[in-house]
Amino acid sequence: MSSVVAGGAECTARIARALRRNPRLAHLHIEGNPIGDDGAHSLAMALRNNSELETLIMHMTSVGDTGAEYIAESLR
Repeated sequence: MSSVVAGGAECTARIARALRRNPRLAHLHIEGNPIGDDGAHSLAMALRNNSELETLIMHMTSVGDTGAEYIAESLR
């Protein structure tokens, strides 16, 4: 899997499940999808084992400080 465009919180949860099985995603574009902090948490948990991610685009996703922290911690 090299590139995915998400479509909302439900789709984000599906992508998170797929990432757990295949942690080689290089580009993730979820701009404009209202995933919120819960969706960010799902993605963060899945991205912990991803060493391939090069691009994460998530403008206008309703992710607050808490969700941003989830993502940041997972990418460290």
